Amino acid sequence: MKRAISKLLGTAAAIWSLSAAGEAQAATAIEMRDWCREIVLKIDDPTATASTFEAGYCLGSFITLRNTQTLNGLPRVCAPEDATVGDFMRLYVRMVDDMKAMPASLADNWFAAAIVILQYEYPCQN
Repeated sequence: MKRAISKLLGTAAAIWSLSAAGEAQAATAIEMRDWCREIVLKIDDPTATASTFEAGYCLGSFITLRNTQTLNGLPRVCAPEDATVGDFMRLYVRMVDDMKAMPASLADNWFAAAIVILQYEYPCQN
């Protein structure tokens, strides 16, 4: 497991540079995790509230990631057809929570962290 994560972290710098190229300031992995947690709680408990702009930013971001993956445009991520936006967000929140020491290239940019997490969870066989 550590070897697989280390291998994926090797791609993080390249992904980070691509995702940060046109972006003034990306949300950090921790910020996005906190915003996504509101949505995940709402999905798991319909009586919970998730009404902040940031929660909507998370939802829209992961809808975009899921749609891009559906079009086979997400680099080296092979999620099953039935993987949902909620699955992506739950995975992201859980994995960021579990990362004790995150490299700066991931911690500073939620998108780079999300790609590495999705690649780890949904590796392509070829």
